[in-house]
Amino acid sequence: MSVEQSRLVRGPRQARSWHAGMLVRRLCLSAVLVMATGLFAQESADQPLGDVARQTRAEREQSGSRRKVYTNDDFAGPAQADSVADSADSDAKPSQSEPAASAKAAEPGAKAKDEDAKKEDELQKRTQDINKQYTDKVGDIQTQIATAKQDLEKLQRDQVESTNQFRNSNGTSPSLYEYQEQQRQLQQQMENQRNLISGLNSKLEDAQEAARHAGVRTGD
Repeated sequence: MSVEQSRLVRGPRQARSWHAGMLVRRLCLSAVLVMATGLFAQESADQPLGDVARQTRAEREQSGSRRKVYTNDDFAGPAQADSVADSADSDAKPSQSEPAASAKAAEPGAKAKDEDAKKEDELQKRTQDINKQYTDKVGDIQTQIATAKQDLEKLQRDQVESTNQFRNSNGTSPSLYEYQEQQRQLQQQMENQRNLISGLNSKLEDAQEAARHAGVRTGD
């Protein structure tokens, strides 16, 4: 067999050997991976879950690849975000109902104050009415006394005038009988006026005393 024929014969044989070697290597690699996986699974099964979790966190921290923790705010839509913002604003701002509640709570006190002021006004009005009654009564009596005194003075003047007329006429005009009758009537009227004035003075004293007991000043 020539050299060229030998090469041609060896070529297909080498190719088959190479493919067979590659297949064997792949099978060996697969077997190694299976064994490694089994060992890792067995080792993980033997290791507590807490240790596995801590080991996993440590590996993540070392690698610097931390996962982002998402909250409800990350998934809130515009409407929900606005609602959250409004809620925060409402918590920050004072409640608008507080002034209304304060005003409502203040209503009973204001009402009681108004009632007290109304009662005070009524009391002052009644006091003024009572004072007026006393002062009017005293003033009325004083007026009656003044009128009675004026009438008494007039009677006294009439008496003097009657006497002068009788004397000037030498007892002829008026006559003696008429003169005596005039004097008697004038004397009786003057006595009546004096009694009236005396009674009015007693009434005035009583009225003034009652006014003083009531705390009313009558200006006497």
